[in-house]
Amino acid sequence: MARPGYGCCLDRPRGRTGGGGPPDRLGARRTGKTRTGPATNTAVLLNNASSVAAVVPTSPASAAPSAPFLGPRIAIVGFVALTGAFGLNLAAGQFFAPLTDSRGWELGMLSAAAGLNTAVSGLAQPALGRLIDRVGTRPVLAACLALMGAAFVLMASADTVWQWLAAYGLLAGIGFAGSSSLAVTVLISRWYVRDRARVLPRVFLGINAGQLTLVPLGGILIERAGYRAAYLTLGLTVLALVVPLVALLAVSHPRDVGQQPDGRPNPPELMGPRTTLAEA
Repeated sequence: MARPGYGCCLDRPRGRTGGGGPPDRLGARRTGKTRTGPATNTAVLLNNASSVAAVVPTSPASAAPSAPFLGPRIAIVGFVALTGAFGLNLAAGQFFAPLTDSRGWELGMLSAAAGLNTAVSGLAQPALGRLIDRVGTRPVLAACLALMGAAFVLMASADTVWQWLAAYGLLAGIGFAGSSSLAVTVLISRWYVRDRARVLPRVFLGINAGQLTLVPLGGILIERAGYRAAYLTLGLTVLALVVPLVALLAVSHPRDVGQQPDGRPNPPELMGPRTTLAEA
């Protein structure tokens, strides 16, 4: 006869549970299986969900906003720098006739000064290239543009041919060497790798802009106000407008502001080994 209160349990097979009663631990141990309930399944699902969330990358919309790419601004700076440098350099030739008429300086002497300007510019470029490698493009570009502007201001007040020759042949020659194609090409090439072939020709349109603006302006000023006023106006224009823009807005290298060339990562084969201008 079954004991009172135990009959319901003796009729059940061991190792199983009936109805909503608790599981039989002895049966579970005998079969080697662990019973799982709703709470255990929920914990497993939560662990899997957290693992998947850790693998899935964060969407760009949820990422912190980054600073805008400064490459277009650098391209504008290069364009303006070429406008000022080539504008002054190409405008210098139209001063020879009024200098001969008003000062009596021989045209052969003035032409020799143009040759000296070109020679000094070519000889100064290797040294300026090493300086760019050492201190960066921005200070060299701004300083050389200032030197060109100052040379034109000095030519406005030159009373002897030797003063004029020193300002045009030496100062303007050195200034043009560091503010023309050399420095601007380095600046743009460091900001653009993949898009360099597209951006660089557009920046070099600044050469044409200098021909179309500063050269005609110099001719008009010579005719209406005299060569001294023309020298002074062209020089002060570069000193007041071009030099501050380069000094304030140019950035020598994208890493200086935590950016990358082209505004995005580039494959290593595009970047190539880092070569200085002195090595080149």
